Amino acid sequence: MNSVTNLGLAPLTAKAGLTTFFLVTTYDLYGNLEKVSYNTTKIDILGTYVNHNTYLSPIGVPDLSNWDYVYGKDIKGLSIDNGDGTYSSQYTIYRAGTYALSIKVNYVDLQGSPYSQPSSDYLYITPSDIYAPNCVVKQVVLTYTAGVTSTFKI
Repeated sequence: MNSVTNLGLAPLTAKAGLTTFFLVTTYDLYGNLEKVSYNTTKIDILGTYVNHNTYLSPIGVPDLSNWDYVYGKDIKGLSIDNGDGTYSSQYTIYRAGTYALSIKVNYVDLQGSPYSQPSSDYLYITPSDIYAPNCVVKQVVLTYTAGVTSTFKI
């Protein structure tokens, strides 16, 4: 069985914390669309963490916590059988960084999977919107003068 997705062309990008939805369409050996689903069909979606060098912490350390230990290196997606040879699929990744994305049908990679070729086919997760409780103040001015504007970085 051959399969394709509607993820689009690499590089793949998504925003941290937002669920990405896509469709897996299955075909037989000869390129015919599978119009029925089989109970034995297994869809595996796995995002494997590679690095976060592009999105370092604002205070100059790679992470405020041991990200790999807390969340793991592998993020599993899920698929739901639509009963017509297609599978509604999704994944949600919370850590901005670079991931290798693997999509398999019955333990065999889809065409183009895994998306993990250097600088082109990786899955890139960009930071989410600013969340004030996670922000850090830098270069705090300890003495202020009335009538003089002071600045600091967040």
